Order: sequence, then C-alpha cells, then structure tokens
Amino acid sequence: MEEVENPSESSATNSPQLLHTTANFDADDVDSSLIEKVKGDPIGNTLYSQRFVLATLMKLTKGLEKPISEDEDFEKDLCTLWDQTVEPDVVKFLLEYNFLELFTAALDENDPRLTEILVGIIANAVSLPETRVVLEESPEITCTLISLISSTDSLILVQLMRLLQGMLVFENSGDEMIWFQYFSSVEDFVDKFSFVLASSTSNTLLKHSLDALYAICAKFAVIEIMPEGGKSTFIDMFVTSTLITGLIEAFRQVLGNNPVDYEEGLSMPTENEVKFMSLFLDVNVILTQYKEKSHVAYEEKLVDFLECLSRILSPLTQPIYLLPVTTTHQGVIENCSDILQALDFPLNNSIFKQLLIIFNLLAESKEAKKTKKSTEKQSEWDSDSEDDESTGNIDLEDLQCTILECLTKLSTKFEQEEIHKRTFLDEKLIKTFLNGIEKCENVESIDDLKDLRDFLSKFLTQNDSKMK
Repeated sequence: MEEVENPSESSATNSPQLLHTTANFDADDVDSSLIEKVKGDPIGNTLYSQRFVLATLMKLTKGLEKPISEDEDFEKDLCTLWDQTVEPDVVKFLLEYNFLELFTAALDENDPRLTEILVGIIANAVSLPETRVVLEESPEITCTLISLISSTDSLILVQLMRLLQGMLVFENSGDEMIWFQYFSSVEDFVDKFSFVLASSTSNTLLKHSLDALYAICAKFAVIEIMPEGGKSTFIDMFVTSTLITGLIEAFRQVLGNNPVDYEEGLSMPTENEVKFMSLFLDVNVILTQYKEKSHVAYEEKLVDFLECLSRILSPLTQPIYLLPVTTTHQGVIENCSDILQALDFPLNNSIFKQLLIIFNLLAESKEAKKTKKSTEKQSEWDSDSEDDESTGNIDLEDLQCTILECLTKLSTKFEQEEIHKRTFLDEKLIKTFLNGIEKCENVESIDDLKDLRDFLSKFLTQNDSKMK
C-alpha cells in the first residue's frame, strides 16, 4: 500500500479541502438571498439545509451510473455532507433516515473514492452516542464495516481506522462482549489488521491504525472468557506474534529502520513521533500483560522489539530533551518498566545503559533544584508552584526508584562470568550512578539493590585490572 497524501489531513473531518463548499458561519456573515434559500429548512440549530441532505441521500439510493470521481457535482455534495457531519444535529437528522443502512449498502469495492467518503462520514457520526447505539444493535451493518479491513486502499483504511477508534469509545458501559463478537466474527480480522501495520508505507494510515488498535485493546482487554459458542478470547485473538510483528514494522516505517543515537544539539523527535512512540508503548503495555501467552507472542521478535524500546528511550538520555521532566517523559519511563517487567526483564545492553543515564540525569536535576532553593532567596511572589506546574508535580525520587527496580532485575540477566566481555558501560557513568544511589531517600525499599551495586562494581574492578 503506497502512501497517498490526504490533502485534508489537518481538516477536522478529514474530507478533502479542495471540495469544501460549506463551513460553519453566523447569519450575520451571509447575504439575505442565502438566508432566504435556507429559511424554514434548517437542520436543528444549524444553517444546513434538510432539502440538500435528503436530495443527496435520495441520489445515493437510486444508485450511481458511473464512479463518483466522474461525477464531480455529486462528489462535491457528498464531501459537503462529510463536512456537515461534525454537527450533532446533522448526524441526528441522518439517523432519522437510516443513513447507516443506506451507506453500508452503497459501499462499492470498485469505487474506492465513494467508499472512502461514506466511511469517512460514518467515522464523523460515531462521535455521537446515538450512532454508536445503532451500530451496536445492527450486527450486519457493523460487521460489514469492520470487514473493510480487507481493503488495500490506504485512504479507505484511514477512514476505517477513524471509525473503529470512534466506535469503541471506552465508556465502561458493559457492552464490550457485544462489540467483541462483531470483531471476532470477521474472518482473520487480526491477521488483516497486522498486514496493514506490516505493509503500509503511509505514515498517516499507520498513526490512525495505532489509535484504532489502542481503542480496541482498551475496550476488549477485560474479556477473558467468551460465552458458550464464542470463537475466542481477546488473548487468543490479539496476543499473537503476527500482531507484534506488525507493530514492530509499523514502528520502523514511521520512525526509520536504523537506531538513532540522539546527541545534544541535534534534532530531537517531533511531536508526532513522540505521540506515536507513546501510543506504541500504551498498546504493548496491554499486550504484554498475559504472562505465558505474551511471552510466546513476543519471543520470535523479542530482539527487534527491544530495539524499538531502546529507540524510544534514546532521546531521554539527552538533558536537552529530558529536562525539565514532563508527564510524557514519566509515562515513557514507567511504561517501558512495566513492559520489561511483564516480559521478565529480557537482556538488552542499550536499554540497561540508557536507564543508567536517565537515572543520572534525574539525580542531576534533583540536586540542581536543591542547590537553587538553598542559594537563592525567594521573593514573596516566588513559590515552588511554578516548578511543580512545569513538571506536572512529578516526584523525581519515585521515578528514580522505578528505574532502580528495573535495573536490579535487568542486572540479574547478565552472566557474571562473562562480565569481562561487556564493555558497554564506562567508569564515569557507573561512578556517577553509584553516587546518585547514595543520595536517593527511598532506596532501602528496593529489593536486591546490593546485587546491582555489586554487579556494577565488578565493571570498575575489571577496568582497574586492565589499567594495571
């Protein structure tokens, strides 16, 4: 699936900007002739015309004699309707005329542009709870839409992923089993989803796909036992090596195949890349929590997966990016720790070293704050609230303990007799880290911390013997 740039990716509705013929406006902004045209015919509190919407629906019911791309006027009308569906009143009006059934019947695999627009309109409409209720009570319609995962058209898939994400809003409503049965009834849904992740070259599609996958996982992760006659559990269906492979390939496509060793002064990850990395972690936090099943799913691609984690941690090893610590940084560190713990702390030299560096930077930041407080006399207008606000009230001490707990477990994976072969840690890094441990207030609560100290001390001993 080659990447095709959507010209309106920034549009709230994702409909093409070239085809926009309407927009939200106040009555004061239009001339009297336009007001007369829509007077007596508005949808709810909007200035959108009931006649226009009904005429568009009517034409769709009659069927199209040619692809919509060859009918410019009707394409514009449908795209106008696409824009209008950001208004709840328009969606409610469409629901009165059973538009979901009409649109689903009009989907045409031989007319991808038409299918893209219709699915895009439904994707807008599912933001309204009433639309989700109709879909929940309409298995034929919903399963038909979900089955579009078989499409090879990237633009259709972008809209489908928007639809899936919006459709599965997690409301703790107890409807998880109903939705899951719809997904599990679509043949090879996860394999097809995984294929999209593994093969698409469209970053836009992959970002929407990860959004959709997280919505799916968050919705269905609580399902462990299917009722009699059910096909599978969430674990059976989603915790698979195929999906893990797809996630890794999607990560590489969006962020590049080669590891990046960020250096101070060089470009850091973009905002979109940070969001993608955080979402990648959120999905894997869920998928790694199923003990033996997760271990089996990740086993084949574990080395590649750990490279992804290392890539995510890499920018945090630079002060220019990590400091001041934000809630996003905190989430990355904690999620990486949770994933490593769930996978029984698999060995990876890069991750071990990165966690050491991050710990040292947090210690440095903590000491700098203490020094500032002790040497600067605050005015009556100064307070700690500004620092707390900028860092999201993050407890650096707790974050350091999270890293220490992870490091203690990781260190046990190194074969002690081969320590002389491991040269990835330097003396300065180790000494700074050991010094930082002494300044932590809660280290005594961490099990096996002595083993970590001993492990790192052997590096120093080995280096000393080499010097002699």
